[in-house]
Amino acid sequence: RFKDINESLGHTAGDDLLKQTAQRLHQVLRGYDTVARLGGDEFAVVLPEVRQPTDLGSIAHKVLNAFSAPFTVGGKEVFVTTSVGGALYPADAKDVDQLLQYADAALYHAKARGRNNFQFYSKELTAQASERLNLESELRKGIEREELELHYQPKFELSTGKLVGAEALMRWNHPTRGMVPPLSFISLAEDTGLIVPMGRWALRSACKAAVHWNQACDHELKIAVNLSARQFAGDTNFARSVEEILQETGCKPQWLELEITESLLLDNRDEVRDTLEELAVLGVTIAIDDFGTGYSAL
Repeated sequence: RFKDINESLGHTAGDDLLKQTAQRLHQVLRGYDTVARLGGDEFAVVLPEVRQPTDLGSIAHKVLNAFSAPFTVGGKEVFVTTSVGGALYPADAKDVDQLLQYADAALYHAKARGRNNFQFYSKELTAQASERLNLESELRKGIEREELELHYQPKFELSTGKLVGAEALMRWNHPTRGMVPPLSFISLAEDTGLIVPMGRWALRSACKAAVHWNQACDHELKIAVNLSARQFAGDTNFARSVEEILQETGCKPQWLELEITESLLLDNRDEVRDTLEELAVLGVTIAIDDFGTGYSAL
């Protein structure tokens, strides 16, 4: 979470943290090991004398332990963790570039497993990375080719059995892969920023559906649409975008419910709060999605 330190305490504090990080790495590594900063908050370590993979693992754990104690930066005590990925020559890679590439793949695997851990490189990691790149390319084309679909899960009032609305669920109908499950492409869309245009399309489509259904129904139906935190970050005036879509489609604000995650509520940035307040003023309902599974879980 190096970015959080820079944003909250300033870049001078971030620079200080990087210097202290380098010092701690030198303290736990051997005299003949090489430590280098690649850029940002990424460091590379070259270990010339590694007899077996377990040696690499024990050194990595020393590094992880070195970060368990707090740092003092900008007069404040902060806790940061590190993720470590390791690759071996010649077992994993035959040259420098490949070795760095594979160590990097292992690093991202460590991050994906919750951070603050160490992972070895494996051929499966390269296959996963290659598949992810292919999927990203296909998703970009899929958006252009209008392969995305919205499926609607109905909501009923239990006491009466009456239909009161639905939740819009995004699906990707790939020409050769078939229906790609959301778990395979939503996180990818968030990481790449594609979630912003996808979210705008989903909102517009859901609003059109709400208009169509309410014209044919004798009571009001409300459509729920999931929002990603990236949509708030990627759309400088999200509330204005929602207002424009409502006007464009003729959808009444009371027919729309926007579902947000707790993480967005816990974001202390003024623009997030301002956006939520603007949406409330519009008359759009805001609901917390997956409540009870994250910060508020028992």
